[in-house]
Amino acid sequence: MPLIEINGTRLHYQRLGQGPAVVMIHGLLLGNMASWYFSLASQLAARHEVLLYDLRGHGMSAKSPGGYNLETMVDDLEVLLDSQGLQDIALIGHSYGAMIALQFALRYPDRVNRLVCIEAPVPLARGLEMDEFRNADPETMLAALPVELQKSLGTGSRQGRRLIARLNFLLNETNLLAQLRNEREPALAGAGRYQKPALLVYGTQSKLVDVPRKLQGLLPQAQISWLPGGHYLPSEMPQELGRTIGEFFS
Repeated sequence: MPLIEINGTRLHYQRLGQGPAVVMIHGLLLGNMASWYFSLASQLAARHEVLLYDLRGHGMSAKSPGGYNLETMVDDLEVLLDSQGLQDIALIGHSYGAMIALQFALRYPDRVNRLVCIEAPVPLARGLEMDEFRNADPETMLAALPVELQKSLGTGSRQGRRLIARLNFLLNETNLLAQLRNEREPALAGAGRYQKPALLVYGTQSKLVDVPRKLQGLLPQAQISWLPGGHYLPSEMPQELGRTIGEFFS
């Protein structure tokens, strides 16, 4: 299990395949690198080198009481890429992971050749439904997920129990929610600095349907793709999402 010490915490990562580098970033709370590993990552690894990692406090990365603000997460990604010798990359992110990818591309436009943002929330709190997350227990949160995602997690399984324990930690023993409530719209500060191809993917049933046009104004080369699903497109529609990204990369 590869681990690396980054900014005071240990991050778990995996590298798959060979070819041009693609880095995939999962969302907060319910996400981890397994969100990609058994679906899109395996498809991309046929023609690309794919780097996956668990965000701090998630998956098999170390528990961290803080550092869940966007700036720190982007710093984590920068150090990880430098440690792996990756300079010219494509970035794919879902939800909060999409905002990490977007902010990294705005900060370091010369290092990113393609950008895919799936259900990126603006402002960040919208992607987490803050009012619901503030009072919900982990079991209630899991019960509100799409059926496909509930099945994949299997709340009675070891994986499901491990996820509930991790949610309890993130919600009750970290400053994650407090930091995200204080985040502004970070992409606005970097408007116009990323001029390369970008793909914005959103679900037609998402609560974020107004966001892609706003982001398209910040990314001159961005195109918008709509899929018939909600916020959790990587698990709801992995094949359709894979085809959409494959076409964008071709």
